[in-house]
Amino acid sequence: MTGMSPTETAGFEQLIVHQFDPAEQIAGGIHGFIADFVRLAPPEHHIRLVGVDASGGRRLGVWVDAAIGGRPLSFLPVARLSAGRQRRRIPHTLRLLAGLVVHRPRPEGAIVHAHRSETALLLTLLYPRSQVVQFVHTDSEEALRHRTETFWRFLPRVHLWLEALAVKRSARTWVFNATAAERLAKLSPNVRAASNWFDGELFRPAADHDDRPLTVGWIGRLETPKDPLKAADVFGELARAGVPFAGWFAGSGTLEAAVAERVAALGVEGSVTLLGTLGPSELAERLRRTDVLIVTSLWEGQPRAVLEALGSGVPVVSNAVGDVPRIVVEGESGFIARSGSAAELAELTVRAGRLRDREAVAATVGGYRAVDAVSAFFAELQQLSRPTR
Repeated sequence: MTGMSPTETAGFEQLIVHQFDPAEQIAGGIHGFIADFVRLAPPEHHIRLVGVDASGGRRLGVWVDAAIGGRPLSFLPVARLSAGRQRRRIPHTLRLLAGLVVHRPRPEGAIVHAHRSETALLLTLLYPRSQVVQFVHTDSEEALRHRTETFWRFLPRVHLWLEALAVKRSARTWVFNATAAERLAKLSPNVRAASNWFDGELFRPAADHDDRPLTVGWIGRLETPKDPLKAADVFGELARAGVPFAGWFAGSGTLEAAVAERVAALGVEGSVTLLGTLGPSELAERLRRTDVLIVTSLWEGQPRAVLEALGSGVPVVSNAVGDVPRIVVEGESGFIARSGSAAELAELTVRAGRLRDREAVAATVGGYRAVDAVSAFFAELQQLSRPTR
């Protein structure tokens, strides 16, 4: 059985369990959420992270010193995989959970964090005396309705049953989707609707607007749920309408080749660049030189990419998915496509490109800045915690 981390001074213990490697910097999503959570944790909270080894260079089951954004933590890899590589025979979560069972770190009075319901449920079973909290980042009912990518598309009712058990057994469940929060609140009084955040120090408007063609970005995993092929079609519609533009994709995944082929078939390969996965600083710099972000997802929660774009003063054009219509101020910080067609998204992209007051766009998400949001989470965690000595 794996022991505790070397850090044992007085304070509050937080143990995060996720398929995360501190050395693998991925902008946005759950990775960005955890990175900000660790980086902005108050000094009296000691962070340990049970995750994965993406490089293959660490021994599994052995605590090592690590850091995120200059904040030290103790890290225990229990499986070998990379979140940036999507092809897998065995689901990433299952590999993480198997490693967790094998190496079985002791919580030592920590509050234990999960970012998937399967993980949360196993943690409540492994550590019945510990307080387990979970963060629900999307609406499972909506995701399973599309039945793509996830293993649970074969057993949707089983997944919803497991999710319900995890919610009922968790000390706190924070939900980043209004519809899901309303549904899950019926299962437990410990469910809270929550707001995602963005790093306002990193994602900020450019001082000046460069004289350039309309620059349009897309951020996410190149996987079916994010529908990057529709984004390629949007670029095709812009070209068909004779709009001078430069487009880019930031992300990686199993559809990368298909996206490149679609871009070529539409004859816009000279105007569209596939950048691969970007780190937070690279993404922030790219957004400062972008005019519009398009979102083509089949479903979402409160996507960090949307908050990061708006925080950078970049208007957003999106399908009506998740909480995006609640975040985007129609006509002020972007537009919501009601039909979700590529033609409508392209038309709205041109309109959004005329919203040139980047400070005004950024002001619409002032309440989502990470410093304030993370502080609120830790204040509640502190009420649940038992100080250690």
